Amino acid sequence: MSQLVLHTYINGKFYKGNTPLLKVNDIGLYRAYAVFDYLRSYNKTLFRAEDYAERFLFSASEMQMQSPISKTALLEILNQLNQLTNLPDVGTRLLLTGGYTKDGITPEKPNLIISSEWFQPLIKEQYQKGVKIITENFKRYQPHIKTNNYAHVIKLRREKKINEVYDVLYCYNDKVLETSRNNIFIFNGNTLVTPKKNILHGITRKVVLELAQNKFTTEEREISKKELFEAEEVFLTGTTKKVLPVTIINNQLFSKGRIGGKTKELLKLFDSYIQEYK
Repeated sequence: MSQLVLHTYINGKFYKGNTPLLKVNDIGLYRAYAVFDYLRSYNKTLFRAEDYAERFLFSASEMQMQSPISKTALLEILNQLNQLTNLPDVGTRLLLTGGYTKDGITPEKPNLIISSEWFQPLIKEQYQKGVKIITENFKRYQPHIKTNNYAHVIKLRREKKINEVYDVLYCYNDKVLETSRNNIFIFNGNTLVTPKKNILHGITRKVVLELAQNKFTTEEREISKKELFEAEEVFLTGTTKKVLPVTIINNQLFSKGRIGGKTKELLKLFDSYIQEYK
C-alpha cells in the first residue's frame, strides 16, 4: 500500500527520504532476525499509536531483542515523524533489526528504523463488491508477533495471481486462523466470531471487537472450516483495510456475492470512529 519513503528515523537521527544508512552485515538482512510493525494516520492523527507501539516492543521482547527505546520515547518519535511529514494520511513503518554481526550469527546492538511513507488506500470497488480469497493449510511460526520473515507471503504471490484472489486464508488442522496479512471475522446470525489462537491479535481487530460489542454478540474462539463455509457474512480487518468484505472463498459465494448488511454496519461504525478519533 505504501509507495515512497518520505522521512526516516535511524538510531536517533531524522533524515529526508529513503536514506541508506545501514551496513550490509546487519543480521536482519543476513538471517531475517528483525521485527516490524505498521500503523497509519487519519487526518494527520496517528491511529491507535500506543497499541502499535506496545505490540512492536512486545514482538521485540518475544524475539529476545533488547529494545533501545522505551514506549514513551517511541511514541514521541512517532509523533515527531508524523509532524515532520505533515500529510493527512501517512503510513509509518517500524523496524528493529538484531543489529550488526561479526560472525554472521551473533547479533550486537539493535538498529531502529522508522519511516513515514505515502499511503494509498484500497479502491472503493473492493468495499462495494468485496474480495475473493482462497484457503491454504498453513500456520505461521510465532503468529502472535510481527517478524520480518514474510517469505511464505511473498512466495504466495504467484498463486494469488493465478487464482485472481486478494489474499490467502491460513487454516491448520481444520481450524481457521488468519490470512497472510489480515484477521478474519464471520457472522452467524447476530453473533460475530473471530479466531483467538495461533493468530496475530491485530489492532484493527481489537477496534472492531470494541465497536461491535454494543451491537452484536462477540466471540473469540476456534472456527472450523465447516463453520466458515456455513457463515452468513465474512470480512477481513487490517491496518490498511479497515473492514474489508469477503464475498467469495474457494469459489463459494457469501451473502449471495454481495456485501452483507452487518458488515456494512461495522464499516460505518469504523468510519465514524475514525472521524471522531483524536
